[in-house]
Amino acid sequence: MIQDTNLGGLYEALNCLHSYLKFGKSIKSVSFAIIHTLLEKIQTNKPNFKEITCKILLTMLRRDQASVIYPELIKRFKNKNAKAAYFALFVVNEALKTNTAVEEINLKATFKAI
Repeated sequence: MIQDTNLGGLYEALNCLHSYLKFGKSIKSVSFAIIHTLLEKIQTNKPNFKEITCKILLTMLRRDQASVIYPELIKRFKNKNAKAAYFALFVVNEALKTNTAVEEINLKATFKAI
């Protein structure tokens, strides 16, 4: 559903995904399946897509998926597409502002990846 070309359907699918990640019991398998699509394609479409994608990523960080999310975000810092690099930086900045999954272990691993 999150690879749909219909923007209305895509936005609803992202809202559904956000609700699932917020209230679901186990999100580990979902995190691995969607992270690349979220970071590569969705955030550049429209501002409201950027907002919901950021919410999804922050929710995943709050649900102990930092070991999966942070390395993928760091990889995007060097992306040739400026929008993708900016979005990755924006999400990390928001996570640091809200103290989302900011632990010494996560930060060490994150900054070693740079």
